[in-house]
Amino acid sequence: MRRHASDREGAAIFQRLMIKRHVGILAAALAVTFALFVASPSPVSADTEVVSSSIVSEFPDGIRIKLEVRSDVEITEIELRARVGQRTLGQVDQLCQETDAPAGEWRCAKLEPGTSVSAELFWRTGYTAAYMPPGVIIVYSFAIKDAAGGVFETEPEEFIYLPPKFEWEEISEGPVTVAFHGPVLSRAETILDTILETIENMEPALGIEITDPVRVTVFNNQVEMLEAQQRRSGATTRRTATLGQASTEEGVLIMIADRNSIGTASHEVMHILIHRAGDSPFRNVPAWLDEGLAEYGNIDSGLEYDIALSFAVETGTLLPFIYMATPPGDPERLIIFYGQGKSIARMMVNRWGEEKMAELLAHHKLSGNIDRAIEDVYGITLIELENLWRDEIGAEPFILDESGRSKPTPVPQRTLGLFSLTPQAGVDVVGSKSASPTPGPPTETAAITPTPTPGDPQPSGSRCGAPLHGAAGALDLAGPGLILGLALFAVRRRRA
Repeated sequence: MRRHASDREGAAIFQRLMIKRHVGILAAALAVTFALFVASPSPVSADTEVVSSSIVSEFPDGIRIKLEVRSDVEITEIELRARVGQRTLGQVDQLCQETDAPAGEWRCAKLEPGTSVSAELFWRTGYTAAYMPPGVIIVYSFAIKDAAGGVFETEPEEFIYLPPKFEWEEISEGPVTVAFHGPVLSRAETILDTILETIENMEPALGIEITDPVRVTVFNNQVEMLEAQQRRSGATTRRTATLGQASTEEGVLIMIADRNSIGTASHEVMHILIHRAGDSPFRNVPAWLDEGLAEYGNIDSGLEYDIALSFAVETGTLLPFIYMATPPGDPERLIIFYGQGKSIARMMVNRWGEEKMAELLAHHKLSGNIDRAIEDVYGITLIELENLWRDEIGAEPFILDESGRSKPTPVPQRTLGLFSLTPQAGVDVVGSKSASPTPGPPTETAAITPTPTPGDPQPSGSRCGAPLHGAAGALDLAGPGLILGLALFAVRRRRA
């Protein structure tokens, strides 16, 4: 049900107040958590000394960390405490006995306690789950524990994870830093200016002020960047070229310095900004809005997405929003997906203004529910929003097909009484010792199939790929047959 304008305004004011309140509480909780993380109260061993320490990039395999420590009390354990980029949560790892084994052979050997200890940790970054983008800032410290219960904590230090085979330079302004190598200073400056302009343009629509660092690592060609980017699906990787990639939690984007630099930098930094404005701990902003806003905020957006959208309208191949929470894997549909997202984001800002978009993202950051956020902020459902947009671009309205949600028609079951050798009125006889039972009429087959809606096609299969239905067979009234029949009935109901 839609609210009247006055109701919506009152609800919006209340919503903004609640958002500010909850965000403040969340920020305070995170601050307390981080304070506890970096400075937990423990007795300190005053005679512990760090003889040497090093942290070295072995990109793309990982980072090698070494620490040599002496103490007058036996050292039992050494922890690495680190925060990677702008990640909310810190990370704690145990250092192992130093081995100097190469990256491919390194395994953690248990630390040998002593008053003089040489420890090592190889922090792997070469596989998807542990991926760290080149250029990320790692803030780290060590906690050295001894047998007497003392803890010696080192001062936090910073390390920037970059491929060591290049000589890196940096330029910075405001929260943005661009790292590059080779004779591409002018392009690095263009990228820096592009990101600053994008931030300035989009801060009102995102409802946030960008103060946390944004780092950009620039490569000179596709080959250089190939080993730096996070792996994607095989089909997408083979059929599309990656010009840039944003790691939103870390606040880092990597990209190629080429003629597309302005568009790539503007689009990719938008993902970092959208993450900060709208991603919830429970769920990220859906892809149609994330990619749509990223392309809407792109200061050098091309025409290919608009052309793809026009083609989709003419051919009736638009993608409904409810199926666009993640990007499609097919590259041809991916182009249409980007065109749709850009168009809907533009319509939402033009129709309702930047303030409403900022309110939508703030709501989603709290709730993680895009349907509820759209209803609370705009007073319409997601389907209504889609059809407003479709009407604006001259496309057919979207009608949600409910046929796949129909439930099977229940089959009437016989009333079965307790087992008895004496026939009882009103119930079927389950079993009898009579040598020649009286034959009854044949039992009909009880097939478990959904009731089709007139005019709708019959569903052809279940989600798991198994047939949806088949011959269920008649229920055997003998004792073992009854058990088997009920089991088959339950299985087929589940599959239906």
